[in-house]
Amino acid sequence: MTPYAHAACGLALAWLTRPPHHPPQWAGWLIGSVLPDLDFVLLVPLLGRQMGHRTITHAPAFQVGMAWLLRRYGFWAVLGGQLVHSLADSCGHGNPRGVAWFVPFHWNRVDVISPLMWLVQGRNPRTSYR
Repeated sequence: MTPYAHAACGLALAWLTRPPHHPPQWAGWLIGSVLPDLDFVLLVPLLGRQMGHRTITHAPAFQVGMAWLLRRYGFWAVLGGQLVHSLADSCGHGNPRGVAWFVPFHWNRVDVISPLMWLVQGRNPRTSYR
């Protein structure tokens, strides 16, 4: 997804989750929905795209810490925006595909599409091609 698409998802979720008679936490959802792509600025120039993108900043351990640091915008809004961002990146195509959800404990990437294709088509989409 592009940063604009992530931002649009964050704003849509801010509108959908707003409590009655309270203003939605627009800033928290918006910041949270684009924050994981901060790795393009910090990690990709140092580690390269294969290693840097969709790793540390897309992991829930990092996201909880960032939500706590940015809690003035609403802890749950910032955390929710980040988690939705990572989930969306897990569902989309990318190079490399998937998100390293378990960093720093495990660096393997997980995606949602491959297991679903495997269930529907009865074959492993990573190893067999048509």
